[in-house]
Amino acid sequence: GFSPASVFVDRKVSIPIAGQAPWTPRNFSGDYEGPMILKRALSQSVNTVAAQLVERVGFAAAIDAARRCGIKSPLAAVPSVALGTSGVSPLDMASAFATLATGGIRHDPFWVRRVEDSSGRVLEERIISTRRVLDATTTFQLVDMMRAVLDEGTGAVVRQQGFQLPAAGKTGTTDDFNDAWF
Repeated sequence: GFSPASVFVDRKVSIPIAGQAPWTPRNFSGDYEGPMILKRALSQSVNTVAAQLVERVGFAAAIDAARRCGIKSPLAAVPSVALGTSGVSPLDMASAFATLATGGIRHDPFWVRRVEDSSGRVLEERIISTRRVLDATTTFQLVDMMRAVLDEGTGAVVRQQGFQLPAAGKTGTTDDFNDAWF
């Protein structure tokens, strides 16, 4: 029910967690910008908006979307799942991003496509299976939002360094700023 133009308010939020103290996500900058559309929030890595979005759609829906894209790693059903706090393997990440790159069509990853003997006889062959797991229109909108990360957001340094090919992605930083990723 949300679109890239849906408005959220970047503000200090406190999300209740059963049996624990509330979770209060912070933005990298420590500042709050007020009302903004989801596209800007994603391109600028606004943590408070991501947390509010997952709180509104629910952890189960967020985790289900990740699973449909190819994430098999364990994902904790906690509010911080919005910020990528669960460890995910590089293969899972590649599978999920490939699903977005193909417009919502998932291809299960595999290591070897075909094995032939010295005479060219096929000894083993992987039959590639695909299935649509995301709506094409929604996927296009998400990828467009991810393009904005490079064109005007936290990944803009990529464009400033001269890379002009079509690309989309998402930036992030670990707690205590030990690691940055794209």
